[in-house]
Order: sequence, then structure tokens, then C-alpha cells
Amino acid sequence: MTKLTIIMYHDIVNPDDIIYNKINIKHYKKFSAALTLQEFEFQLQYIIKNYNIIDPKFLTSVINQENTLQKNSILLTFDDGFLNHYKYVLPLFKKYNISGIFFPSVSTAKHDYIPSHYKFIYMMTTSNEKIVMDELFKIIDNQLRNELNLPSNDELYAKYSKTQFKNNVWKPEHIFVSRFLRYAIDQETSDNILDKLFDKFCENQKILSRKLFMTQKQIKKMLDNGMYIGGHGDKHFLLHILNLKKQEKEIKSAYDFLKNLHKNCANFNFYYCYPHGSYNQTSISILQKLNCKFAVTTKSGSNSTLQKYQLFREREFFLPIN
Repeated sequence: MTKLTIIMYHDIVNPDDIIYNKINIKHYKKFSAALTLQEFEFQLQYIIKNYNIIDPKFLTSVINQENTLQKNSILLTFDDGFLNHYKYVLPLFKKYNISGIFFPSVSTAKHDYIPSHYKFIYMMTTSNEKIVMDELFKIIDNQLRNELNLPSNDELYAKYSKTQFKNNVWKPEHIFVSRFLRYAIDQETSDNILDKLFDKFCENQKILSRKLFMTQKQIKKMLDNGMYIGGHGDKHFLLHILNLKKQEKEIKSAYDFLKNLHKNCANFNFYYCYPHGSYNQTSISILQKLNCKFAVTTKSGSNSTLQKYQLFREREFFLPIN
């Protein structure tokens, strides 16, 4: 079978936008796997010249063995529902008469919510990382240590300040804050702690959310303009560490959101993107029950065989940007 390439995009930034005045744009790009608008359009022109762009409906027909892929087939996917997808990607797609699939989380669109990962990114690109870490240690000392029977701060730092991944932007303080909040405590507690840190170091979360992410109305306009919209959870939680009930809540919330979004459309097809690439067999079973057409991971590689609920994706720097 012909291989399928799926590209995974995140934010597409215009450095001239006022929101980036407070942000170290170089660090933000590295932290959030973003491309600049200029880099993205160059890459888009390269894709148009060298690939056959397909849409999710066609991919579904291939999975169902109703169609076959042409050589150099590619699907363009966009995670997290950034406002810049509406501001910049949609006009470019209309300009070149192509489409892609976008995966917003429900709470970012409906409830002015910022997922933990992006609270962390914004905070760490606008604040001093050592001061943030010291504030987190205070919260651990005053609230978490006795509640969760945590070891000393030195022991915690030794355990969570190291990672196997190499990145010339991430400092040990960045790694510690990120890994502690992701792996040492449950996600709901992590969200609450991040809210406290965010309120101390950053601007109002509700206001900032609308500067970063699309609203439900804007997502509907994407759909009306020929784009495809898929599910990305309710609050962008890691699925593999959630029990069945909580996984069902995360996934079903996305399903209900999308079904309502498509209520005046001829048909509704459910596609899914695992937040953080996190899933397990429980996740797949839930998607099967909801008749999900396919699901994409963050695992790198071309798809020589189409695993319906475990499709590989290449990151945005897989293709040239200049």
C-alpha cells in the first residue's frame, strides 16, 4: 500500500501580533512547536507542489477499503484550536483551495479555559522560571506535602528535573515544573495549582484564552468554510492515566460538542486526536462505541498500514520551512 503522511501542526504565529509583545517568541515556538506564518506558507507551497492533499472523508473511505491512496498522499492536522488557525490558516486554505482537520478542546471553545500545557507554556515564556519554581515549592510545602505524603523538595527536584528529551530552550526549572505537575499529582489538582501560579504571574485567564483559542462560533465558521473539525477531549487531559468513567467524560464531551456543531450538516463523522498523544485500549474501546472514523496519535512515522485508531503523524519540522 502507498504510504500516508499525516502532518501535526500546532500554533501558527504572526510575530507582529500584539500578544507576542510580552513573549519570547523564540522560546514560545520551541515550547509550543509553533511555526511562524511565513514558515507555514512556505511549507504549504512545498506541500502543494510535492504531495497529494487528502481530506478526512477520503481517508475514511481508504480505511474502509472503498478507495486507494495516490502516491505522496498527505493529511494536514491542527491540534488545540488556536485562534491563529481561524485568523491565518483558514484564509490560506481558501487561497489555495485545500482543507485540513482541526482538533479543538471543548472547554477552550466554550468556557474560556486554557489547558494546563498552555498555561505552563505562556507562564514560562513571560516569567522567570526560578521564581515560578520557588512559588510552586511554597505551594508544595503549605498544601501538598501533607495531603499527598510527598518527599522533600530536594528529592522531588532530583526526580522531576531530568528528562531524556533534549531541547536547547528547556532549563531544569522548566522540566521540573512541567513534570511535577504532569506526573507527581493528579490532573485536577495540577489544574488547580497551575491556576494559582497563573493568577500570580500572568494576565486574566479568561481574557487570555480568547486571545489564544477559537470560540465555538469561529470553529463553526471553519466548518462552514469547508474545514473538518475533530475531537480533542474536553480539557485536554492525558487519557491513559484516567479511569474508564473519566475517559468517557473527556471523549463523550468532545463527541457531543461536535455533534451539536454539525447539527445542520448533512452528516456527522467523528474523528479524534489524543491530547498529548495519550491513550490506551480503554480509549480505543470508547471511540469504537462512538463509531469514530479514525484517531491520530503523536507517534512519529508514515502510515504504511492504516491502523484506524493509531495513525502516526510527523511533526511540523518534518518538511522544509525555508
